[in-house]
Amino acid sequence: MTVHVEEVTTRRQLREFLDLPVRLHTAAGTTDRSVPLLRSEIRSWFTGQHWFPGISLWLARTDTGTAVGRMITHHSDAFDVEMGQRTGLFGALEGVNAETVRTLVHAAADHHRARGATRLFGPVTPLPNVTGGILRAGFDHPGFLDTVWTPPFYARVLAEAGLEPWGIADTWEVDVAGIPADARRAPGAEEWRERGLTLRHPRRFRSTLAGDLRPVLNASFAQLPYFTPIGPAQMAAQLDGLGVIMDPELIILAEDGAEVAGFIVAVPDPVDILRAHDGRLNLRAGLDLLRWRRRGRDVVLIVQGTRPDHQGRGILGLMIRQLYARLHAGGYRRLRVTFIGRDNPGSARVFEKVGGRPLHELSVYQQEL
Repeated sequence: MTVHVEEVTTRRQLREFLDLPVRLHTAAGTTDRSVPLLRSEIRSWFTGQHWFPGISLWLARTDTGTAVGRMITHHSDAFDVEMGQRTGLFGALEGVNAETVRTLVHAAADHHRARGATRLFGPVTPLPNVTGGILRAGFDHPGFLDTVWTPPFYARVLAEAGLEPWGIADTWEVDVAGIPADARRAPGAEEWRERGLTLRHPRRFRSTLAGDLRPVLNASFAQLPYFTPIGPAQMAAQLDGLGVIMDPELIILAEDGAEVAGFIVAVPDPVDILRAHDGRLNLRAGLDLLRWRRRGRDVVLIVQGTRPDHQGRGILGLMIRQLYARLHAGGYRRLRVTFIGRDNPGSARVFEKVGGRPLHELSVYQQEL
């Protein structure tokens, strides 16, 4: 099978780009493990109305005209600063077989090399702050919200193409029923007061959450080697629609006066609804989400952090106990945690101490051009 790569410039090609993953995963029998991207977000990449500008969409096609793979390419000046060189990015990678994935990655390298990039980095969609990576282990476990699931051959193909793993990490899973009683004892008001803190949860539909979180999130993650500061448009986009699925008590803000000193953002996982509707958020999907809210039993911890100047005060420990208490009281079954880097064992120990276990091993890949 000979494969060539073409840029998506028409609505017909966009439909093929949108429909490709479910076709590939249905044929492979892996639809119950995949994590669909939102179709509305992909359309905004195509129209240029996304918070991240300049995303190009690509299709891999056989000589007979069948679409067999896809990806995006993009670039970030802020990420160049973090990495210390001009870095070409790729993401949203899907391919029917090794040849297709290899052809797409080579096309991404050629595309960015022609534009002066000296490093290829991905898959990231559209930045590591958001989602990215390739699975290296844990393939039997389905992906979940804000993570990825890829077949085993992806990592092998990237390595054979000369890319090296960067930032190896794990996702984690905690069985709520197995959390020891003392670890899920909610902190009392006096414990919060002893540290000069108050506990707050956002309201479901009248929240200033984006404005509250953005300063502390940027401060908390500023030292990470891949992190680029999150602007207002990105923050608003990433929290868009949260009110439909959120349990407000799973979003924890530890405040020191008027300042958010620490935070946890965890949400019930709607990935089964996203799979059922192939990333569509139409009226039918919305109705299914409203029905699902009454029975959603799995929760995803998307992000947590403490301002650097407030670290060492035991804030994270209080917030984690508060989260565990709510999970237990709310009848939730499992807590899953998006990727924790192997270079951050302290965060992993928080979940290991209550019986948590690594679920997937994943990594971004890079190559000098």
